Amino acid sequence: MVSSNLFDLSQTALPIGSLVVVSGASGCMGSHICDQLLGLGFRVRGISRNVKKSGWIETMFTKTYGPGKFELIEVSDFSTPGAFNAAVKGAHGVIHTAADTSLDLNPDNVVSPMVSAAIGIAEAAASTPSCSRLVYTSSSSAVADPAPGILRRITNETYNEETVIAAYSPDLRQDLVGGHTVYAAGKVKTEQALWKWYHSRAPNLVMNTVIPSPCYGEVLHPRAQGFTAAMGVLKMLWAGNGSGEIVKMFESQFPISPISTDGGSEWFCDVKDVASLHVGALLLPQVKSERLFAYAGRYTVNDFLRIFKTAYPSREFPEEVENIFEDATEVPNERSTEVLKLLGLKGWKSLEECLQPVTKQFLDASR
Repeated sequence: MVSSNLFDLSQTALPIGSLVVVSGASGCMGSHICDQLLGLGFRVRGISRNVKKSGWIETMFTKTYGPGKFELIEVSDFSTPGAFNAAVKGAHGVIHTAADTSLDLNPDNVVSPMVSAAIGIAEAAASTPSCSRLVYTSSSSAVADPAPGILRRITNETYNEETVIAAYSPDLRQDLVGGHTVYAAGKVKTEQALWKWYHSRAPNLVMNTVIPSPCYGEVLHPRAQGFTAAMGVLKMLWAGNGSGEIVKMFESQFPISPISTDGGSEWFCDVKDVASLHVGALLLPQVKSERLFAYAGRYTVNDFLRIFKTAYPSREFPEEVENIFEDATEVPNERSTEVLKLLGLKGWKSLEECLQPVTKQFLDASR
């Protein structure tokens, strides 16, 4: 986690105390980004689709950092033209983490609205005289699906075009995997549209994108946020009764292709590290027009099971999966590692370091 003790705040791209807008502020990643920015001395304006539902975060941050440091505002429809104009007013930086995670199987309900929302907040940022930095949260799903046992190389120009084709195919799976395929297609088209907008519009601001692999780690407010996305499936694995059914569910969340269920192997990252990478993309003046790959290391579902069994030997967990291969994808994560170190961090947390705090939260939630 970035703190003012770790790097020189006098050299940041934005002045300390200035306003940063974060969409999706109440989400697991968004809340950590807000927390780190507040800890560094910035003011934060969070955007939520439903302030009543997300009001806990304003209460929490006001208690931690004092009044006037964090405010939460509502934008109920992200795709409405001009929806973000008032939200971005007076901001020096914008981080757009929000996305449609409904797993809707109709790409027309997901892809175009995601693109419209991202372009809308980008236009609002570009039209705000004080705003000089924009960061977009993409996804490893926008780059490529996991490929256990297959040696391949991802580059800064790689996009998951296959998943876009699959999302619009009549053969799209009508289950959670199909929903994830549509979500991934939205991430592909949104990041591509943003870079096209950025290079053609040539706005007077710097844009970077952060590309997280599946995130694990501490949830900022478990009672309010729960355990969702990858950590929700991880919790089911942790709570498994030994039947192996949870392992199968886990594998189905991470298929190696949009039409395959053979998975359970991928790259990972710690949610606090990813939040720090967003902070670096926003604040470090030397980070410009970059895709930052948040890929800390590889794992298989068996690595989770071994860590669980070592930490909680008295609990019963599913048996390990036979004949499972590690994701052999080579990724351009060197620059992201460098950005973390420029922030004064050691680099990426290990899988054990990711799981230790969240498994404790799992245990506390079960009591």
